[in-house]
Amino acid sequence: MKLRKELLGIVLAFSMTGIIATSANANAYQEIYDQQEKQEQKIKTLLESEFISADEQSILKNELSTFAQAKNSQNRQGLLALIAQSEEQVSQVSQSVASMEANTIQTELGQVEIQIDTLVEKSDEAFISKADQDQIKDLVEKYQTVSDTKEITPVRALADEAKTLTEAVTDNQKELISLVDTLKADNESSDTLLKKPYLSDSEKKELNQNKADNQQFFEDADVKQAVVDRQEASSKLIETISQKQAATAKDFKSYEDKAKSLINETKSLLSNGDLSDEEKTELTSAKTQLEDSLVLKDYTPGNLKTGFTDLDDQYTNAKTSSDKRIADKKKAAEAAAEAEREKQEKEQAAQAKAAEEANQASSNQTGSNQSTPSPSLVGEWYQAPDGYKFLKVESGKTYGQVKIPSNFTLITATEAQSYTPGRGNGYAKQ
Repeated sequence: MKLRKELLGIVLAFSMTGIIATSANANAYQEIYDQQEKQEQKIKTLLESEFISADEQSILKNELSTFAQAKNSQNRQGLLALIAQSEEQVSQVSQSVASMEANTIQTELGQVEIQIDTLVEKSDEAFISKADQDQIKDLVEKYQTVSDTKEITPVRALADEAKTLTEAVTDNQKELISLVDTLKADNESSDTLLKKPYLSDSEKKELNQNKADNQQFFEDADVKQAVVDRQEASSKLIETISQKQAATAKDFKSYEDKAKSLINETKSLLSNGDLSDEEKTELTSAKTQLEDSLVLKDYTPGNLKTGFTDLDDQYTNAKTSSDKRIADKKKAAEAAAEAEREKQEKEQAAQAKAAEEANQASSNQTGSNQSTPSPSLVGEWYQAPDGYKFLKVESGKTYGQVKIPSNFTLITATEAQSYTPGRGNGYAKQ
C-alpha cells in the first residue's frame, strides 16, 4: 500500500528512534489519517454553519491546528487521543449548532405561519384570482410538510415562496381591480352614448346588455382572463357604436330636413298627381325606404343620403310626367270648353234671330193700331217699358236698362223667358 507523503515522513521519523515501521504499522497510521480526514471534514462543515458561535469556531480551528502540529511528532496512541478529544469537541459544537438551528427553525416557521395565515385571510377577499387561491392552498400544504423539519433551508425556501406569493397576490388583486374599474368606466361611456340621438333600438339594447355583462364583475372577480375578455368586448362594442353614431349624426345633419320635406312632397304628388301605376309603385317604394332610414330601420351610415338621392330622382321624373299630363288635359279641357261655349253662343244667336223674326211677324199681324211702347229715359239709362225687356241678339242676353237702345231689341217679358238675363256692365243692366 502506497503511503501518503506525510505518513511516510512519520514512519521515517519513527525509524530514526529505533522503532521498526512495519507494513502493519503503516496501515494503522493510514487508518488514523483517514479517520482524521473525516473529522476535519466535519469540522469544516460546522465552521461553515451560520449557527456556530465565535467561541465554537475558535475551538474547532484550534482542534485542526493541534492535530496538524502533532501529526509529525505524536505516535499512534497520541494521535488517537487527539482524535478522541476532537470528536468530543465536535460533538459538543454539533449539538450546540443543532440546538441553535432548531430554535431558528421554530422562530422562522412561526414567521412563515403568520405569512401564510395572512395569505389565507386575503384569499377570501374580493378580486383574488382562483389561480392565486390555489397557490395559497398549495403553500399551506407545503408548510405542513416542513413543519417538522430539522433543517433551516426548506423553511427559508418556504418563507421566500410565501413572500413572493404575497407580492404576486397583491399585484394580481390590484390588476383585477384596475380592469374592473375600466369596465365601470365603460358603463359610464355607455350611459353617455345612450343619451345621444341617432341610436337604433337594437344598439340601445346592445349597450344596455353590455352594461349588465360588465356589472357582474363589479363586486368580485376571480378569473383575470374572463375580465380581460369582457373588457375587450365591451370596449370594441362601445367604439363601434360610437363611430356609427357619429357617422349617422353627420348623415342626418345633412339630409334629415331635406328628406322629410321630400317625403311630404312625394305624398302630395301621390295624392294629387297624374301618375301611372308603375310610377306610383316606384315612388311608394323609394319613399318607404327613406322613411325607414329616418327611423333607423335597417340603417347604416349613408343610407339617408342614398335614400334621399334615389327618391329625389324618382320624384323629379314622376313630377315632370305628372305636370305634363295635367297640362295636356287642362289644355284639352279648355279647348273643349271653348268649343262648347262657341256652340252655345251660336245656338243662342240662332234662337234670338228666330225670336226676332217671329216677333216681327207677330207685330205685323197686330196691325197699325197696336204699337210697341217707347222706353223712358232716366238719367243716362233707358228703362224698358212695363212688360218688356231689352234683348242683345248676338248674345241672347236680356236687360232692364240700357244706354243705347238702338243696339238692343225690345221684346215682351213673355218672350224674354226664352233667353238668359245678362250680367250688368257699363252699357246694360237689370
